[in-house]
Amino acid sequence: MKSYKKILIGLGITFVIVLIAAWLFVNKMITKSFPKEKGVIEVTSIKSEIKIYRDDFGIPYIEAQDEDDLFFALGFVHAQDRMWQMDLLRRAGTGKLSEIFGTKTIKFDIMFRTIGFAELAKKLYQNSSEDTKRICSAYSDGVNAYLGSLEGNYQIEFDLLGYKPKQWEPWQCFIIARLMAWELNFGWWVDVVYGQLAEKVPQEKLLQIIPDYPKDAPTIIKSADFGMRNAELSMRSSLFGANITQSIQNELMEFYDMNISFREFMGWNDSQSGSNSWVISGKLSESGKPILANDPHLVYSLPAKWYIVSLNSPTLTASGVSIPGSPGVVIGKNEHIAWGLTNLMLDDCDLFIEKIDSTQTRYLFNGEYKNLIIESDTIFVKDSSNVVFQIRRNHRGPIINQANEFINESNLNYALSMSWTGCEISDDILTFYKINKSENYKEFLESLKNFNAPAQNFLCADLDGNIFYKAAGKVPIRNNPMPLIPKNGSTSEFDWKGFVDFNNLPQVLNPKEGFIATNNNLPVRNLNFYIGNLWEPASRAERINELLTSKSKFSVDDFIQFQNDVISPQARKVYPLILDAFKNVEVKDENLKKVLTYFKNWNAELNIYDQTSSVYNYFFIELLKNTFLDEMGEDLLNQFVFVGNVPHRVIFQLLFSESSKESAIRSPMVNRHNPTPTYQEFISTSWFDNINTKPIETKEETIRKSLADALTKLENDFGKDPKYWQWGKIHQVKFKHPFSGQNSILNYLVDIGPFEIGGDQTTLNNTSFKFSEPFDNNLGPSMRQITDLSDIDSSLIILTSGQSGYITHDNYSDQSEMWLKGKYILFNTASKVYQKFKFLTLAPEKINSKF
Repeated sequence: MKSYKKILIGLGITFVIVLIAAWLFVNKMITKSFPKEKGVIEVTSIKSEIKIYRDDFGIPYIEAQDEDDLFFALGFVHAQDRMWQMDLLRRAGTGKLSEIFGTKTIKFDIMFRTIGFAELAKKLYQNSSEDTKRICSAYSDGVNAYLGSLEGNYQIEFDLLGYKPKQWEPWQCFIIARLMAWELNFGWWVDVVYGQLAEKVPQEKLLQIIPDYPKDAPTIIKSADFGMRNAELSMRSSLFGANITQSIQNELMEFYDMNISFREFMGWNDSQSGSNSWVISGKLSESGKPILANDPHLVYSLPAKWYIVSLNSPTLTASGVSIPGSPGVVIGKNEHIAWGLTNLMLDDCDLFIEKIDSTQTRYLFNGEYKNLIIESDTIFVKDSSNVVFQIRRNHRGPIINQANEFINESNLNYALSMSWTGCEISDDILTFYKINKSENYKEFLESLKNFNAPAQNFLCADLDGNIFYKAAGKVPIRNNPMPLIPKNGSTSEFDWKGFVDFNNLPQVLNPKEGFIATNNNLPVRNLNFYIGNLWEPASRAERINELLTSKSKFSVDDFIQFQNDVISPQARKVYPLILDAFKNVEVKDENLKKVLTYFKNWNAELNIYDQTSSVYNYFFIELLKNTFLDEMGEDLLNQFVFVGNVPHRVIFQLLFSESSKESAIRSPMVNRHNPTPTYQEFISTSWFDNINTKPIETKEETIRKSLADALTKLENDFGKDPKYWQWGKIHQVKFKHPFSGQNSILNYLVDIGPFEIGGDQTTLNNTSFKFSEPFDNNLGPSMRQITDLSDIDSSLIILTSGQSGYITHDNYSDQSEMWLKGKYILFNTASKVYQKFKFLTLAPEKINSKF
């Protein structure tokens, strides 16, 4: 053998050995902290032995002799599987990201310290019940016991960032829940975007894009049992009048950009928040008992937002999903009831324009200057100088434009303050503790009195056969019934006047229909107070009402199909308008002819193999651009479409309220590359008109242009043959770790997917995408759960990824493909079943164990 060949072989062998050694090293770094799932661990702070059983999916079934030990064990298993996730959220909420990430997160830390999450969490803990303090203390002891058992073998994310997690403190449990409330808070978005629109477009046009709830759309409660008027009717008299200067508009944009940057940094790459929950009574179920289903639609995260657990003690038995970092089961079941949650879509945040004096220390209020509360704070920054800044507050809340690191040192004549229900004192942890122990709907109702944010639709079924709905959370009482824009802060006129009495919030027990469905839709028609205007499109509510009235009896198998349904009632209504726009129009283009034929035969099922679904969604994006871009401009349009339910509803109401009918014509020739025919049309000044062109475009012209533009883009992206336009090739889901995006090798190691996926935001299987960056699915069913109370021990459940937060762990991604294919874990919480699983014993530490 020639010497150069020997050298090449030697180099090749060396390279392979190096690769193997590198992988072994990386694998050791990853697996060294994998949690112990069998054997015995001795710990302090517990009274008796605790057994933690785990099934093949890593779901823990905890058995303890009292509640303190039970919550200790919950803290222990949360930390075992999700410690880095918990610490990242804790750092985000307390404004300490820069200690590990450096200068790139300074603005986020300033924002959250300005809002005051840490101080708020401490106040919430201090004002909480003795039960809550006890629970949080036991939970924190469990987290810290796990940290103490590691002996330096921390999760690899800690090693890569070069730090160790600090002890968990009881008050920090409140940070996690409030951070989720902030994630679901889009009241600020309303003020930011509509405040700018109020200055940019004429009033008559602005009124056209205030989203109404359709008069024929389903409400949660079918009868009008509440109030005497619809608060939306009085909005127009109070919509205008705020003086939003260019500098205020700039500050609104800065606040928007900072919020978006933080969400992107955290991997919250979408903005829509929706959920499904429905329950049927025994008279509609094949089993004769209620069946309840719930799938909360949240921005995907990796690890998953939820953690499945079964808690078992003599005085508390509850199973379902929990939030790592917070004690208790949030959605689930116990021995007597099952319950679910969806977002109420409350407008829980208002911005106020404050006049600041020349000293930057006082603000004008009711004719006199009041002192601002001013505090100095310091952010410690990794590998950089510390940042010292000032936090300003008034009686309403924080001065939020001071959260911008560049504005912080500026002299301002006006500033923006924020009122947010999340800043109000409440005891939400107590709510879920009481729910976990409830034995019927009455105790469930009583539990909700402590709840604040984010306001939710609570749904319950009990073994007595009752089905029950209640809206809960602090709903502000406002003088301004439609607070779409920042308010004048120099007067008390627009300050909140307290909160709606709990007993006046919508509720219903055992409705005659035999079912209750909540899909982020309007709770009831005739409320005499304002909840909000951020309802999701009525499409999902219409679909589940259609399905739940489709036959006389339903089973768990039916509910499985319903949760994975991808038929869009909204698309069913919109695509005929496309066909109408091309009536009496001779079409030359072959692909345009094909697409119109597709629409004629479409059932609006957005499955992964369907080409028409792709055309429809491309068309919808182009319709938004062709309708709004000329008036709004690119930046404001991107802000307007950020909360996707609003543009969905606005374009829908424009399409069906617009009176731009075309006049009779004589067979105009239309080519999609020049889709505007030269003929006289009925003219109506509207959003469909392009203000940059001399002719006044009609709705039909805009529809034709949008379809033409959509086909051109599809051809450019996927070729001219429509067989390559399958929706699943375009619409995909990928679960991304916070480290994702650094390089392709790391992405392959830490991410899950991509996978083809059907549906969109208007289907029960909600798989929304950002209109500004289509078509990746970033938000959807964060978990699915179905419980038939005829066999309450045995329910169905599934997460988006898995129980474990450890890269390469068997339970890191084992649920993803099941979730994608509409499959479920059989979650049997009967002791005779789970006691057959492997188990870890937590034993009280012996006094002489160290000797």
